[in-house]
Amino acid sequence: MLIIETRYIVDPALAEPHKQSHVEWVRKYIAEGLFILAGPKLEAGGGVIVAHAVNDERLQAILKEDSYVSEGIVEYKVSAFNPLFKGAPFQA
Repeated sequence: MLIIETRYIVDPALAEPHKQSHVEWVRKYIAEGLFILAGPKLEAGGGVIVAHAVNDERLQAILKEDSYVSEGIVEYKVSAFNPLFKGAPFQA
């Protein structure tokens, strides 16, 4: 599993014209099952995506598709983790 965190590298107001295409990008990968959860951080700018493990080359290609990346609005930080413990909503 992966935690993908976004961090604004410019004024977040500059993201507004690109928000719709960013949302469509997120929804595409939610529908494909690659992204499991996604949304904005509540306490600070940026967002979080939880994704299934995918090879780094494919993940980098997917992240480059995001309009927020192509427009130089955010950077992504990717951390892999092993979800040993799961709450009821995530039980198979």
